[in-house]
Amino acid sequence: MKYFVTGCAGFIGSEFVAQLLSDENTELVIGFDALTYAGKTSNMSDFARHNRFDFIRGDIADSKHLEEVMPENATIINFAAESHVDRSIENPNIFLETNIIGVGNLLNVSLKKSAAKFVQISTDEVLGSIDKGSWKSSDPLLPNSPYSASKASAELLVRSYGRTYGLSFLITRSSNNYGPRQATEKLIPKLITSMLQDLPLTIYGNGMNIREWMHVSDNVKIILNLLKKGGEGVWNIPGGHERNNCEIVEILRGLIPESKSETVYVQDRLGHDLRYSMDPSEYQSKYGNLEQLSLMAGLQDTITWYRTNRGHW
Repeated sequence: MKYFVTGCAGFIGSEFVAQLLSDENTELVIGFDALTYAGKTSNMSDFARHNRFDFIRGDIADSKHLEEVMPENATIINFAAESHVDRSIENPNIFLETNIIGVGNLLNVSLKKSAAKFVQISTDEVLGSIDKGSWKSSDPLLPNSPYSASKASAELLVRSYGRTYGLSFLITRSSNNYGPRQATEKLIPKLITSMLQDLPLTIYGNGMNIREWMHVSDNVKIILNLLKKGGEGVWNIPGGHERNNCEIVEILRGLIPESKSETVYVQDRLGHDLRYSMDPSEYQSKYGNLEQLSLMAGLQDTITWYRTNRGHW
């Protein structure tokens, strides 16, 4: 099987390619990435010279380039996205360009190239905030930020191409990922790198916003399992480790005891969602449980990486 992976130099995309290439049944992986601030060539260091991997620098907003480089009959996996909520509040337009127009370009070219399957990597944020209980994959999309609205729009585009043109598709919504190589604007790497430098830990509002956390390697294992078993449609991928931001800070303090960083509470983010939670039973009932790292083990692994790779961040 041939794969065309956009966003291959990003945090989750690079982990996906690394795991995909470890399978000898993978014939060829073509990686496609614009190499913006979040996509780094160093993220691909473990597989850049692999004999079944080819890298092409490009932007999914450029439909002509996509048509030139996308192979026939490949599985298309789209990790390419603008993904930081704060940036979307400050400048929504780039999110519309990449996360909506770019996905539309990918879909159009996928049809021309008779793609075997189109995989859209989405987010739990498309479902909005939930005070109690957990979302099912069939719940309505209720995004609350320009970022999540752009990702919800992409999901609807993918679904429409499946219904209208018969394009085989898979949409995966994971909860908050963390792990090595993540851009330091995101909460956990921001806290870790601040603690390692004894810098203040800035937390929005009162720090009571709740997220489900999962290690990036576990998310990728589940995506690959869905692909291997012919998963179709929309699948929620919950991490299961539900913590508020203050709890994350305290856990990290215990794992980086030498840090002298103090917590500073700042004005809350505009439209800040309080809580995300997804129902794991849908996935478990069909595909069973996949063993995941404990939050403590995953955070320790992440801290170790940032300690030993200071030049990367």
